[in-house]
Amino acid sequence: MPRKDLSNLKRTLEKATRKFESLGGPAEYPDPVVFCTEKLSLRPTEYQTKVLLDESKFLALRWVATEWEDSRRECQTVMGRG
Repeated sequence: MPRKDLSNLKRTLEKATRKFESLGGPAEYPDPVVFCTEKLSLRPTEYQTKVLLDESKFLALRWVATEWEDSRRECQTVMGRG
């Protein structure tokens, strides 16, 4: 991967981290499901809840395109872009 792409990814990650911390972050919401529900107004599906609560170091996920689209629309709505 070119150095420029890595720099862009690093900036994006730092921006996302600041945004996450501004939402309260893990200290205020130790349960990720509660964070999603209360702070983001998103209700995780059963599968998403299982993933959010899984403490495995490595985790492989399957994500159906329609689920991604639904989640993306929900996020856009919460962010006022929908």
